[in-house]
Amino acid sequence: MKHDVKHSKYAQIELALRPYNAPQERMWNIMYYLNGYGMQFVSDLLSAEVELNHRLKVCYV
Repeated sequence: MKHDVKHSKYAQIELALRPYNAPQERMWNIMYYLNGYGMQFVSDLLSAEVELNHRLKVCYV
């Protein structure tokens, strides 16, 4: 009770830095990519060969 205001402010900061409990830079809307790369982007990405092993991936399309 005594520190509710401080806890609330820290919670807001944490939400801004880690929305949905993930780093902010990982949250992008598909429209960002469609505007930059066009509608073909989704097809190119789906046709890219990637190994699914839960490691960081870089796809050149």
